[in-house]
Amino acid sequence: MGAILSYDSTAPPPSLSFGLKAYVTSTVMVKGFPFIQIKYIGGDIALTPMLVFPWVSLRSVSFAAGGTVLGVDVAIQMMFEQPTGEFGIAFSLANLDLQVSHCR
Repeated sequence: MGAILSYDSTAPPPSLSFGLKAYVTSTVMVKGFPFIQIKYIGGDIALTPMLVFPWVSLRSVSFAAGGTVLGVDVAIQMMFEQPTGEFGIAFSLANLDLQVSHCR
């Protein structure tokens, strides 16, 4: 877990944003689903202080998760940044072998 204080030139005065990042790494299997292993779950949120109510503005938020499903490495990432209005989702698979049968 960590905290971030950064200067943001796109934010209204005082041009500061405060962030919080939290994540968990593990090598455990999901109970009841032995073919699913979660290796990483994490996310962060950044807020910019304002002089009017509600006193803070959402600057950015992101989420990431990764692990294996049936021996295939899987990862997903989502993010939103308010100053630029960008939203993105990334999904990836690695080591996918369609000729291996895991369901017997």
